[in-house]
Amino acid sequence: MQALQLRKYSLAFAATLPCLIVGCGSTGLTVPVMRPAEVNLSDIEKIAVGDIRGKQGASFSAELTKALFNTGRFDMLDHANLERRLSANNLTLEVFFGGGNQQQVKEVFGATAFISGDITTLDYDEKISKSESSRKDKKTGKETVTRTYTRKGTARMAATLQLVDLRTSQILMIKEFTAKKTKKERSVNDPRPDRIDRSPLFRSCRREMIKAFVRMITPRMESVRVAFETDGKIPVLQQGFGKIRVGNWQAAIDLFRQGTESPQSEVVHKAFYNLGLAYLYTDEFDKSRIAFREAYARKPDKKYVQALRSVDARIAERRRLREQGLLEEGLLEEGSETSP
Repeated sequence: MQALQLRKYSLAFAATLPCLIVGCGSTGLTVPVMRPAEVNLSDIEKIAVGDIRGKQGASFSAELTKALFNTGRFDMLDHANLERRLSANNLTLEVFFGGGNQQQVKEVFGATAFISGDITTLDYDEKISKSESSRKDKKTGKETVTRTYTRKGTARMAATLQLVDLRTSQILMIKEFTAKKTKKERSVNDPRPDRIDRSPLFRSCRREMIKAFVRMITPRMESVRVAFETDGKIPVLQQGFGKIRVGNWQAAIDLFRQGTESPQSEVVHKAFYNLGLAYLYTDEFDKSRIAFREAYARKPDKKYVQALRSVDARIAERRRLREQGLLEEGLLEEGSETSP
């Protein structure tokens, strides 16, 4: 049921998005696609955020805890809560890394993952540059020189985060995240532009790295731009695209299928390509692959080879979504052959 609701939501959402003109001979729109998490935490119920060591580590830890809580995916244990539970059970942080009774850890924490890390880079620098422009008065011939001074502040930040399954002490992920943010202040004929407040820059760095971490461990809905072929010689292609714009994918499939029977053989590959796209985004992967192969057979274009690869990539993603509990068994069409 969850999988069917997900699919209905995706198609309904697609109908609300604006049309894009992608290029000559093609028309596009934005389609929502569910992406699996890179790290499968489907059996993890809670996450404990430990110390993030280094300058600004406390702020990083607090913001990370909030971001994970806002996903609605996990119950959160902040550092203070974690310390209390450890102390109440005569445990120390060493047990998370194989230094204690793992059975006791399982009993106390259950299906919990533990995050620790280090702020490895925290740099800030400012530079002032000057540019000149001149303007001559047409009446007097007098030349006026304008000097523009630019102060540029750059904040750089890096953090290495480690995610451990408390039940087994297995490291689920260890990765370095980096971010760089800049801001400029300008002044005219004054060599002292306003100084830059570095705090918002570092805050933006933390948010960017935390967002990247959260994206790795939680499935997400992502908008994908999809370009459909159009051609005046096969009017049903544009008609089919119109059906997709209002969320009627089945009607679009019927129209694209009609297009594949067009006598305009020199452009019929476009109809097969559109049909393949429509099948791809309604999760009918075998039919999608067949349609893309037919498009390639009529016009050996690298675009159609890439389309075939996208079928395999989507199958792999749906398989991972199923492993992460977001799809029901049997909703994937198997097979992986990209050769045209």
